[in-house]
Amino acid sequence: MLLAASGGAVARAGEAAAPVSPTAVAGDSRTGDVQARDWVAEDWREAFDDPDLMVLLTEALDRNLTIESARQRLQQAQALQGRTRNAERPGLDLLGAPLQDVATSDGYYQLGLGTRWEVDFFGANAARNQEAEARTAAQAAQLRAARLMIATSLIQAYYERHEAQMRLGLARQSHDLSLRALDLVRTRLDTGLADARELRAASVEENRRRIEQTRLQHQVESASRTMDALLSRPASAADDQTAGHFAAVRFPAELQADDLRRRPDVMAAEAEVLEAAARVRIARAALYPSLSLTGSISYTQSLSSAPSPGGLMPVIGPTIDIPLWDWGRRRALVNSEDHALSSALALYHQAVIEAAGEVQTGFSALEQQKAIVKARRETVKTLRRSLDAWTVRHDLGLASDLDMIQPQTELLEARSALADARLDSITALIRLFRSAGGPLPAEGATP
Repeated sequence: MLLAASGGAVARAGEAAAPVSPTAVAGDSRTGDVQARDWVAEDWREAFDDPDLMVLLTEALDRNLTIESARQRLQQAQALQGRTRNAERPGLDLLGAPLQDVATSDGYYQLGLGTRWEVDFFGANAARNQEAEARTAAQAAQLRAARLMIATSLIQAYYERHEAQMRLGLARQSHDLSLRALDLVRTRLDTGLADARELRAASVEENRRRIEQTRLQHQVESASRTMDALLSRPASAADDQTAGHFAAVRFPAELQADDLRRRPDVMAAEAEVLEAAARVRIARAALYPSLSLTGSISYTQSLSSAPSPGGLMPVIGPTIDIPLWDWGRRRALVNSEDHALSSALALYHQAVIEAAGEVQTGFSALEQQKAIVKARRETVKTLRRSLDAWTVRHDLGLASDLDMIQPQTELLEARSALADARLDSITALIRLFRSAGGPLPAEGATP
């Protein structure tokens, strides 16, 4: 049972839905550049209002080699599905073989055309088609899993670089303030208004701010290298440009039970159920007689020293195969496939239950991170008002330049913490999308 969670979660939708059809599962089986662009346009743009990110996503879905490998496996499965579908249609073969007449010791050569069509009375051919469709659907699930992993990993790296660039800019401002504080302490030391301990403390603070810059620069470079790998392109120099504001991110409202079918693991489990059901039908059809219609027309020519005129020989008629006794092998296969189907159904329902639990956990984590962002934003507003008050005192001559450094530094640290909290909320959002199998309907943009 999928229960609704407060603040937007999985809506009540009854018991886990039963599998539908292989075509529905493999609905993501289109390939090529158009598919990648459609997936970005239809899904991710609703969640992230960032044109630059959408360009990178389209490039990754087009060029990533892991996705290309999954796409080729899907095309292989589609080709085999076409082979299975065409196997139930009548074929036409050209046949040729030498013959020997024992009574006359004459040799003949027979050349002709032959055809055979199996009448699908008990659904064996249809079941084989369903089995092939289910295998194609399983490969479609693997392709979606690869695309989902690459897309969410790229979004994560994109915002990690974005946040690191933002914090790097704030760290540089903090380092400038620490240098200014160090100069002021040295001046105060020269005039006898400060002691060596204050100088050491200011020097340690300046060194800490410089190390923080180096650490954040490394984060920017690391995120850039991750993005290059996901885009399957050579490593490029990290963009040291300081990022501006976060682009609008729309948080999801709720998830319906049927939406869980978008998850690659649920899609794969559903395809496994359909494939197992097809194998049961094939095994059951083998218990009953099979009927095939065969036909041929051949021309026979004598190869003796005194050849006789050849002749045409048409043949047409049914071929019947009736199973009589096989020591229970066919029945044992049916029982085996029945158990395999029951196992696949159990795994499918378990996958749906686990998916619903992960989505509910994701919604809860997202709500928690949104609350933290709100608290961090209030802290920034409070410290900004405090800095305004200190600025007024400084203008009135009631505070020194050194007194102004502390509130400025506190505000920069609060803004850095806010950027961290926003990244954590986006990380929670990406994890939610990953657990839901893709972006969810949005309820509104972040302020």
